[in-house]
Amino acid sequence: MRSAIIQGLAILCLTFMGACGKSSTDSTTGEATASTGTLALSIVGTQQVASASEGSALALQEDFGFYRPTAIASGAPTYFSVDITEIRLAGQDPSTGNFISLKILDEPEGKPLLLQNGNVDISNLFSSYTCVLSDGVPIDVGADCPCGIYEDDESIVEKVISEETGLEVCPYEGENGRVIINPLFAVDAPPAVYDTLSITLKSNAKMSGCVSADFSVLSADPGEHEYCTLAAHALGGTTTPQPSEFEIEPSAAEVATVPLSKIYPGSDELFYSFTITDGLELAVGETAPMSLVVDTNRVLRFYNMGRTDEGPNPGYPTDYAYFFSTVFDQSFYGFAGRTGDIRGYQWIAKHCDSLEDCTSITDDSQLAIIQGWMTVIYDSNDQPLISSFMPDDDNALTIIKGANMDSTGPKPEAFTKSGTVYDITMGLSDKEATIEGVNLDLDVGASQNTTFVGLDGVRGNITIIRKL
Repeated sequence: MRSAIIQGLAILCLTFMGACGKSSTDSTTGEATASTGTLALSIVGTQQVASASEGSALALQEDFGFYRPTAIASGAPTYFSVDITEIRLAGQDPSTGNFISLKILDEPEGKPLLLQNGNVDISNLFSSYTCVLSDGVPIDVGADCPCGIYEDDESIVEKVISEETGLEVCPYEGENGRVIINPLFAVDAPPAVYDTLSITLKSNAKMSGCVSADFSVLSADPGEHEYCTLAAHALGGTTTPQPSEFEIEPSAAEVATVPLSKIYPGSDELFYSFTITDGLELAVGETAPMSLVVDTNRVLRFYNMGRTDEGPNPGYPTDYAYFFSTVFDQSFYGFAGRTGDIRGYQWIAKHCDSLEDCTSITDDSQLAIIQGWMTVIYDSNDQPLISSFMPDDDNALTIIKGANMDSTGPKPEAFTKSGTVYDITMGLSDKEATIEGVNLDLDVGASQNTTFVGLDGVRGNITIIRKL
């Protein structure tokens, strides 16, 4: 099987893995012959789960109280659900040159993909499931396992009643800390070189959770605020709430409709097409692993009317407050092969204008301070493959934003190693930025200070804190 890489537009992890193919009968010999491979799909998510002491989904570090967004607070929802209507894999039969299009999922009304605190529930997405061990090897436990199995005794995980919706869902954490191994979805596929993966989903998601920030004096709503989702105050609804109406206790957060489109008002569905660089070759009976990742760490975003001259994106309203998610289409990444480690880092950047560094400035009020999130996805060989940088308020000052990707896929060469650290380059449109000397092996909770060159070509200092 050839190595292949997928490039996407919208972190969640789908893994396609070939297994034994179906058999057919040879008309001349009467003997059984294999005619297909099998693609097996697993989905995992990645998300920082705030501790009780942190309170909201996004809590600022005390040492960085000078961080000041102007209009947007962002973080991770505790509950996220989106309906998928179609998953399709397309390619070419290498022996005949014929085009092959394989529908993995075809549900016009949509089937829900659910993440709770970053843990995936696909129990209502497909009709059957394959139980696997932690290394991805299938195991027969004598029954279907839509919620997976427990790692310690390989028993089937049972559904529970969701506190958010009152519906039956898979538990997002095991009893007494037991580890849950999510299942796979297996589908027979004809041998081919697949070069495109496409996914269609409903444009509105359901989310609950809270976000917080300490807003700049330049904001129309300055100071420390925490906002939580409310079902009655959805973007595009009949109400026009003020920011203060969302300042409720986190325990009172409700499941609300949140649009995922960059454009407002958007269409009913969103379509994503992923190019598989070099093609994914699936032969009869052969294993062909493929991964797709969705990161929810910054998908829940709140507009507090801090800048009434513009909304989060062109067309978005400015006369009331609301939750939105214009960055969702920058949270899909994928590649051939199984995922390795997935790590998350909070960053705080000091933009120093034309100075080589910020050491000559002792008053942080003289600096532009931007905070955000970095995700790094490793391949199965423990090499960094994909990086993504997302500012918390991406309308404040866009100096660090983007990923190591272009129209042909992720660019692992964007990680330049020197000793034990990496220079990491990201791209946004036709511009590039580089974070210099990053120690990706920080312990969780540890931090480092280093430097960067922003999208505008200006240098600055940056603090990186590993959170996942």
